[in-house]
Formats: sequence, C-alpha cells, structure tokens
Amino acid sequence: MTREQALAELARRYFRSHGPATLEDFVWWSGLGVREARCAVLSLGDEIVTETHNGRETMTHVASPSLGCETVAPGRTVVRFLPPFDEYLISYRNRLDCIREDHCRFAYNNFGIFQPVILHNGRITGNWRKTTKKGVIDSAFFPGCRPAAKKLLEQAAKEYNAFHES
Repeated sequence: MTREQALAELARRYFRSHGPATLEDFVWWSGLGVREARCAVLSLGDEIVTETHNGRETMTHVASPSLGCETVAPGRTVVRFLPPFDEYLISYRNRLDCIREDHCRFAYNNFGIFQPVILHNGRITGNWRKTTKKGVIDSAFFPGCRPAAKKLLEQAAKEYNAFHES
C-alpha cells in the first residue's frame, strides 16, 4: 500500500466510525498535519458526505452505520456508563456537541485525564464510579443536569457489569 492509500484508508476508517466530525477532529485524532489530513479526506471523493452542523462543516463516510450517534427512538431515554478515555470524548477536538462547556472540567482536564462519565441521550451529564460492593455503581450529575431515572441508572449499571463479566 502506498502512503497515499494508507492515509486514505485512515481517513475512511475515522469518518466511518466517528462521523460526523470536522477536519480539525481528524487532525486531532490522527496526529497528521492539516494539509496531509485534508489530502487524505479529499482522496475519498464521493465516499464523504459534508454537512453543516452547529455552524461547522462536518463530514461522514457514506458507510457510517449510525452517523456517529446512537439512534434513540422517539420517547425512549438511553443512559450509558462510559469508561475514562472513551472514544466518545477523545476522538473530537471540539467536544461541545456532547457536553456543556461549564461541565468539561468534570469530564476531563487540560492534562489529558478523562473521567468515567454518564451519557444520557447523547449528552455527557455526570460522572460515575464503581463502589467496593460488587456490581454497585455510584453516580453524580453535573450542576444543572437533571438526573436520569433510577431505573435507567440501574439498567446502565447492569449492562456495564454484564460487559465486564463476559
């Protein structure tokens, strides 16, 4: 594989699994320079769909299974416990599409330390931690965030524990 083919494949895989994302996000995640990253994306041609989201140009690969987000059925609420350093936050330079700016300090710091967070309908709304009791998880919601229903938190804990027991 040539260098150009390898860069195109890197861009293809990133935007297929992380789209919608910006060129800045791809540069952040890949460590490539802006020029090299732009060339990699442009080499994909019609494989990339470009849209404007929150005033920024975002790109998604045409084969992206869910356009980068978990689809939530109308009227359904989804809660997930994400581990520290989860791709949901790490993969993007600008994380404000999924977390309020005043809550960022609870989820990560400027030194690259990421905390376990609660994902509630696509938004980061709190932190969680395992307790000393087997299978029990404590949760705390950020100021101004409405806590998820206890039933949903219990389901998220059950799913998290089942994943780690498998």
